[in-house]
Amino acid sequence: MSAKITTTALLNFTTQHLIRVKNLFNLPLVSLTVSNLKNIFSKLLCRQAGLGEKLSELSKFTKYSNAPLIPVLLLAISFVLSFRISDVRSGEFKGNGLDPLSGDYTVGLSMFNGAGDYATITEALSDLNLKGANGPVRFLLIDSTFNSETLPLNIVPWTGMSSVNNLTIKPDTGVSSVIRGSSSIAAFNIDNADYFTLDGSNADGGTAKNLTVENTNANGSTIRFINDALNNSVKNCVIKGNSITSGVIFFSTTTGSSGNDSNTILNNDITGGALNGIWNVGTGTTSSTKNSGNRILSNRIFDFVLRGIADYGNSAGTLYEGNEIYSNTVQSGTFLHGFEVNSNTVEGFTFRNNYIHDLKVAIYVQVYGIALLDIQTSFTGVIYNNFISLSQNDASFLIGIYDFAPPSANFNIYFNSINIYGIVGGAKKSYCYLRHASISDFRNNILVNSRTGGTGNYAIRVNTDLVSFTSNYNDIFARGVMGNVFGNYNGTEVTNLISWQSLTGKDLNSVSADPKFISITNLHIDSTQLSPVSNTGIPIAGITTDYDGNTRDAVVPDIGADEFSLYGVEPLSGDYTIGLSMFNNAAYATITAALSDLNLRGASGPVKFLLIDSSYISESLPLKITPWEGMSSVNTLTIKPDIGVSSAIRGSSSTATFNIDNGDYFILDGSNVDGGTTKNLTVENTNANGSTIRFINDALNNSVKNCVIKGNSITSGVIFFSTTTGSYGNDSNTILNNDITGGALNGIWNVGTGTTSSTKNSGNRILSNRIFDFVFRGIADYGNSAGTLYEGNEIYSITARPESIFLACFEVNSSTIEGFTFRNNYLHDLKVTGSVPVHGIALHDIQAAFTGDIHNNFISLSDANSNDLRGIGDVSASGVKYNVYFNSINIYGTVTGSKIPFAISEMNQILI
Repeated sequence: MSAKITTTALLNFTTQHLIRVKNLFNLPLVSLTVSNLKNIFSKLLCRQAGLGEKLSELSKFTKYSNAPLIPVLLLAISFVLSFRISDVRSGEFKGNGLDPLSGDYTVGLSMFNGAGDYATITEALSDLNLKGANGPVRFLLIDSTFNSETLPLNIVPWTGMSSVNNLTIKPDTGVSSVIRGSSSIAAFNIDNADYFTLDGSNADGGTAKNLTVENTNANGSTIRFINDALNNSVKNCVIKGNSITSGVIFFSTTTGSSGNDSNTILNNDITGGALNGIWNVGTGTTSSTKNSGNRILSNRIFDFVLRGIADYGNSAGTLYEGNEIYSNTVQSGTFLHGFEVNSNTVEGFTFRNNYIHDLKVAIYVQVYGIALLDIQTSFTGVIYNNFISLSQNDASFLIGIYDFAPPSANFNIYFNSINIYGIVGGAKKSYCYLRHASISDFRNNILVNSRTGGTGNYAIRVNTDLVSFTSNYNDIFARGVMGNVFGNYNGTEVTNLISWQSLTGKDLNSVSADPKFISITNLHIDSTQLSPVSNTGIPIAGITTDYDGNTRDAVVPDIGADEFSLYGVEPLSGDYTIGLSMFNNAAYATITAALSDLNLRGASGPVKFLLIDSSYISESLPLKITPWEGMSSVNTLTIKPDIGVSSAIRGSSSTATFNIDNGDYFILDGSNVDGGTTKNLTVENTNANGSTIRFINDALNNSVKNCVIKGNSITSGVIFFSTTTGSYGNDSNTILNNDITGGALNGIWNVGTGTTSSTKNSGNRILSNRIFDFVFRGIADYGNSAGTLYEGNEIYSITARPESIFLACFEVNSSTIEGFTFRNNYLHDLKVTGSVPVHGIALHDIQAAFTGDIHNNFISLSDANSNDLRGIGDVSASGVKYNVYFNSINIYGTVTGSKIPFAISEMNQILI
């Protein structure tokens, strides 16, 4: 509620905010002298943008008191600390200073947004603890940095705390913030508090990571849950720490009755060089007091020293799902584990749909993707639908899943895909799966070991007795060369599946063959090839989806983490990702593979191939766009970068990079936003004999837009409207909003072969492109075309051309051109190094009885070297028709020698 500023309200605030003044400036109360208060007040005025403009407002306070300066200044300071600047100017303020909090409050001293309701997060939390809440409270950060907080920021119970009266701290709209400091405890210490959310996104409901939280102290975690912290959430943040005692995020002890339960860590980057990314170690000795029901979801956890995630006891039912765990930098600790569980007080857990890869270490360090070392008797750890891809040449032991728990431990290990690869030397070993003595159910897993060298590389190894071990319906595959072996049972090497089955009695329904991974790091199955893991698994109760969330076959699921459909089974429809970037779990490794699958299956709806990699340099060029089953104006094909991705497709082909050969309704869209116009895709052909985009053999209704298109063809152009063997020509295609460049003879080369109107390249549109740094012509229409529209293009040179023939922005030169329209274009700065002709527009010929329309163009030329500088050069034969209207031509500059400039030179019949 709002109220007018009154004497009573100001006096009420004075006492309440003396402590806030003291805390803000780190002053003892006894030091609040006149001199100190003047200094404080000066600082406050500087912080409060705009208040200093109206110092006269402060003089009004004196009419409420005849007291000396100190009470007056205290009133003013209290006023400044308590109200928004907008409230001061309007003569109103928010609340009466005693009401519980409810709603949104800004935090910070940002001069761009006006000072916040609170100067610091410390102050905001203090006020919440003082007043409590009677509704949801959000503290919105408006500063870019918060480096002067009193750490730890303690989240403790406040009056009214509930699922409704919750607390959120997050950046305000459009703000990116950093909270950084040093604390031997934590940056955020969530101590017995419930329903607190730390949300790093600066959009409501967003997923962007606009908040970084960092603790620089080597003894403290960054986020700590302690003493029955319940139902809290940390999401969308970059969380950094370098703790040598715990982890970046620490699920800690309790003195209460519930443990730290039902908390969620979602969509964060967790990094910084701490011993552990996430450290889960409680103290509860009963189920009710353990850290229970916590969820670790969809985080990137990287550059830890020892463990990405460590569950070290007194926990129950933790869910670890959808996380990516890896190293960017080489670690030199004694070992490196992606996920480790290691306590007989862990009452079960679920580890599913995670991706562990690239655990990089110094020489002779042990590397385990998953380390299962212990769990509480009568409880089960469930591990399924995970990708594990490891290749570390320096690791002394490289193990996908290290199952080394005691005989009392229970683990269910299902539907995982593990790939070990690389070449090593020295005393080094590797295993996809190594089991010691636990009670383990191991089914539907893919184990591939192709690592060579060292002293033994195995797909599987099992020690001790097999009574408590179930293993079946797996694909166990080793390459079998240079120290690469199928398996090892209790010290005995086993060379193949048949011998393994005979020796162990296990894996009677398993297979041993290459599963056809898309790549060594992308462990999806290549659906364009027959795979031995297709429909060869067995259903597992409760597991109905795969790594990507796709539904598993209820009768004969696929082995491994990826449930897939072989080519030709179902037509394509919808969005499919392409690339090797495992951040996004691509459906196809290459564009080549995706197009091959489309040609095999066809389409039953619109298809989008979304590029998720930054570069595609290993494609089989040309990328052929040919008719696919179901191709129509509805069942279109689009290739474009995925949201937020910038990509380059680059290679060498004497034909083209994209060869649109009788393909219709294809869209190459370079924007990484649906409906966007940004140019986030570069397409380049480095071959001097090939174009970059070629339309051939009745390519109809296709579109190339929002791309940077590069080529250096000495035979055609960067974009080539080519010949046809069909009945239509290459018609109704659109080239829109591209940068067309690279040093080819022509930017756009339009030369068909049709001898009748129906077979010529007809109705194509060249719209709003930038065409520059060509050798001869920006656009060249050289025949067998009809009604092409060239509109809104900018055609120019950045670098001077050394060619000795001529340079033209636009040229038409064939008696087989059935008219054209060239309008609203801007031609300028054609630069040459030699004394050669330079023409803005060169009109040489079109077909009799048809007209070329040239109107609304800007032509601005000035080149001192050109011996023949023409805005519009018309040298067509008599009887050729052009309509030349509303053009603006400017020829300027100073030259020497025999050089002739023309705005318009004409020989034909110009109709004006």
